Amino acid sequence: MKSVSAFTRPFAVFAEAARSPLLLAIRAGESQSGMRSRPCSGRRSFQYDRRMRTHPTDIITAMLEMLGVFEGLCQDRDTLRRLIETASNRGKWETAHALFQDVRQKMLQAEKRHDKALKAQYSFEEICAKTLYNLSNSPAPFDSDSPFWVLPLGIALGREMGIEHLSEVSSLLKI
Repeated sequence: MKSVSAFTRPFAVFAEAARSPLLLAIRAGESQSGMRSRPCSGRRSFQYDRRMRTHPTDIITAMLEMLGVFEGLCQDRDTLRRLIETASNRGKWETAHALFQDVRQKMLQAEKRHDKALKAQYSFEEICAKTLYNLSNSPAPFDSDSPFWVLPLGIALGREMGIEHLSEVSSLLKI
C-alpha cells in the first residue's frame, strides 16, 4: 500500500479490505445465511467453519474472531477480555457504553505518550464497544457507521502488531 497520511490511512485500509474477493462476492448479492461459530480449546481464539468465509453475516462473530487474535498479541489485554465477555453475551451489550469510556481514557493516555501500537489497539477497541452499544438499541447511539469500521481498524491493528497476511486477522479475508 502506498504511504498515506494519518487522516487517510483508515480509508486506505478499508479500500484494501473492500477489494477482497469475498467482500466483492457479498456486494454481488451472494447468499449470506447459515454462519456458525464455535470456540476452540486452549487459549481464547475462535475457529470458524468454511461458511464464515463464504457467507459472512454476523459482525459479532467477526469481531469475536479478531478480539481472540489480538488477545494473544497485545500487551494490554484487560479491555480486550472485557470486550470478548460483552460481545459474547447479548444482555451485556448495553454496558459497552461504559466500556467505551474506559477505552477512551486509555486512548487519551496513549496519545499523550505517542504510542502508535496502543493507539491502534484502542481505536479498534473503541469501535467494537461502539458497535456493541449500538446493537443493544439503547438510547443515544454512537455513529451508525461504527460496524463498518470494525474490520478496517482490525486490519490496521494487525499490521501494527506485525501481521502481514490479512487472513490472519480475519477469516473473512481468506482468499
